[in-house]
Formats: sequence, structure tokens, C-alpha cells
Amino acid sequence: MQSERYFSRYKPLPGSAEEITEHVLQAVEKMQLAPRSAVTVVDFRILPYAFIVFDRGMITRRQLVLDYIKRKKIIPVGRFGLWDYLWSDQSFLSGKAVEIAANML
Repeated sequence: MQSERYFSRYKPLPGSAEEITEHVLQAVEKMQLAPRSAVTVVDFRILPYAFIVFDRGMITRRQLVLDYIKRKKIIPVGRFGLWDYLWSDQSFLSGKAVEIAANML
């Protein structure tokens, strides 16, 4: 299970890592997704550059990069490899799809 919280300099995180972690654990229990005792690992991370910024001309520039790496036989995966707005599960599955395709060769 993964929980993500987005923030910026305009809307900072509402507490410390410990407070946010505790809030998530309480929410998981309250929603009856899992008992706290089922949580075996907690990993709190801050990723400063988590989203692709879409602006004018980005699609054209992205395609130039994707065409180039394709010619170099590089297979892009994930949010930054595909340069697309993917959720974490979509990023993971894009890598899994490449792994499955490679195993079929």
C-alpha cells in the first residue's frame, strides 16, 4: 500500500514525517483497510521533482526525445522515462510490461 501527499512552497506539509505517518496509519485503520499490526514497513520520502510539467510545446519536445531514444534502442519506462503524467502504479506497470515483453522474446 502506498500513500502520497503533495505539497509546495505555497501549501507546505501539515506536520513532521512522524505526524504524517501516524495520520496515514490511523486513516488506514479507520477505513478498515488493514490493522496497524499488518504494517511491517514504513518508508517516508520527499521527492522534490515528482511531476512532469506540461507547458506549450512540451508534447513536441517530448516526442523528439522519445524518437531519439527509440533509435538508440532504449526502452523508456515510468513517469520520467515516458515523460508523462503517470501515477505510481502506472509507472510500475510500465516497467513490468517491458519486463514481460522481454521475457517473451
